[in-house]
Amino acid sequence: MPTFAEERCSSPKCPRYGWKSQSGGPSVVVPWDQVEESESPAAPWTEQLRDAAERLALSLGDVLAQSGRIEKLEGELAEIKGQMLQMQQARCCVVPITTFEPDPFDVIKEIPAVVVPSDDGYLATFYDANIGMTGDTREEAIANLRLLLADMFEDFEAQASQLGPEPERQLAVLRTFMRRRPGSAA
Repeated sequence: MPTFAEERCSSPKCPRYGWKSQSGGPSVVVPWDQVEESESPAAPWTEQLRDAAERLALSLGDVLAQSGRIEKLEGELAEIKGQMLQMQQARCCVVPITTFEPDPFDVIKEIPAVVVPSDDGYLATFYDANIGMTGDTREEAIANLRLLLADMFEDFEAQASQLGPEPERQLAVLRTFMRRRPGSAA
């Protein structure tokens, strides 16, 4: 079998012939199917080509996995944007209740009141205790909720032994957010 030089066949008439042969004499063109792979100068390149193809496949797999993660994040971002748009359109806001003045109660931790427009005004809700109140304006809805929370806390504490399951739960929640001011009469 002939061995191959690193010269390509330049003749357009030999597309099936790729290399000129040197066997101690003049170079000759030999068909590829008569050449053993080990004799071809391309033999080391085929292994390198396989390795490169494997690395490319792994890289493409990584790119596709990242693409999937990116698509998932884009979907989640679109969902969050949609929720924010709904909140903006609804003009929903969270207003912390930080005082009960002049009522004799102290705030232990801020009470988050969610205010949303309603048919004829605004609704302020303290969702943890499932208590809400309306008003013509946001400020009025918050003020009304604050008064209702103070009244409910006072009534529930006065009747603590007679409360049903839901008012008992509401009182427990209210006690984590507010307390009667020390020294004030019950």
